[in-house]
Amino acid sequence: MNEPEIVWRKSSFSGPTGECVEVARAADAVLVRDSKRGAESPVLRYTGDEWQVYVDALAAEQLGTYCGPVILVRFDEDWWEMWRDGAPRPSLTFFDGEVAAFVAGVRNGEFTLEALGAGDGRGGDAPGSGSDAALSAP
Repeated sequence: MNEPEIVWRKSSFSGPTGECVEVARAADAVLVRDSKRGAESPVLRYTGDEWQVYVDALAAEQLGTYCGPVILVRFDEDWWEMWRDGAPRPSLTFFDGEVAAFVAGVRNGEFTLEALGAGDGRGGDAPGSGSDAALSAP
């Protein structure tokens, strides 16, 4: 039996270069990678429940009370690092614009489990997917 193709999704708020946090749904996990590195990017794995709790907290602007394995921290004036807490690194590095686009996509409902689909390679119907909406500050 063939494995379904993984469909990577970026925020509809990504800029013209398309560099952003990429998220995909596999049968047993939510996967995250850096679009700048494409297939060469390390991939972070989260369970569906772990991911949904994270995007719910991010959408509600409640990261101050979030305690979970998805770690996204600003390290300098213009770059961020994402990794899985408790796991050996690799980590992913993103610039401010990439994180802002990702957060805007989260708040637009583009990265919920429902929007990502069932991990069958088809993805879901994310609100705003494919739009050229302008990015406003998160």
